[in-house]
Amino acid sequence: ARLGHTPGKALMMGFLEQVRPKLPFFNPRNLANTLWALAKLHHKLEEGLMAGFLERTRQTLRLRFLDAQDVATSLWALAKMGYNPGPKRMTMFLEELVPRLPSFGAQDTVNSLCSIAMMGCDIDNDLMAQFLRQVRLKLPSLSEHDLASYVWAIARMGHKPDS
Repeated sequence: ARLGHTPGKALMMGFLEQVRPKLPFFNPRNLANTLWALAKLHHKLEEGLMAGFLERTRQTLRLRFLDAQDVATSLWALAKMGYNPGPKRMTMFLEELVPRLPSFGAQDTVNSLCSIAMMGCDIDNDLMAQFLRQVRLKLPSLSEHDLASYVWAIARMGHKPDS
């Protein structure tokens, strides 16, 4: 993806035909790297395959095969490709993600929040409150860039801070 080469449609279709049946066996790094490359190539996945990638990421969270950076990268890539999983899928994903946020570093937590904001889906208020509590706990360790990204994400989602 960094060489500037864009593979032809036939090559990408062949690649995706091979990915689909193997997706249930992808580990978090496989998911993140594949999604990152597809996003960098500006390749649009069909809805069902994007949903499959999100579901596999959710499964890896449930099984605790977790690397926070891989989760953040996968979310970023799905958002970059314009994926909006809708409220039901996002709620299912966040129910697995939020309890694991304490193990995330500050940057990966904020990057995940920004990616979710980029997806533009409605999020359950209770889950969002839990997510934002985790971010607030990490505020002292956020860089200037992370602080700016945090406030951008909550503004993009229309979150109003408590008065």
